[in-house]
Amino acid sequence: MEVLPVADAVHWYANHAQKALADEKTPASVPPQEVVPALLPAGVIGIISPWNYPFSIPVRRRAAALMAGNAVVVKPSEFTPIVMEKTRALLEEAGLPRGLFGWCRAGAKWAGS
Repeated sequence: MEVLPVADAVHWYANHAQKALADEKTPASVPPQEVVPALLPAGVIGIISPWNYPFSIPVRRRAAALMAGNAVVVKPSEFTPIVMEKTRALLEEAGLPRGLFGWCRAGAKWAGS
């Protein structure tokens, strides 16, 4: 229930990131007759994760945020903090630069550095 939806979402992001993030011309009613909005990273994205899907919910959201050039901090449920630590370790092992993904829990130090 948790791994396959994440694998599917990450696969989609990997194959569609360039098109999804490309500038898109939009017609305008005043000169210059078209607008080209630029999609820029927001910076740091915060995700609060529930206990019932501790892997799939934050990881799918995190994949989209990272694809768009953001850093991510996840606050997992107090019942499932080890899931985020293992996920952070796997991402860094796969080549994600240290510090782009971190997690925190109530009363604890941020685990992203």
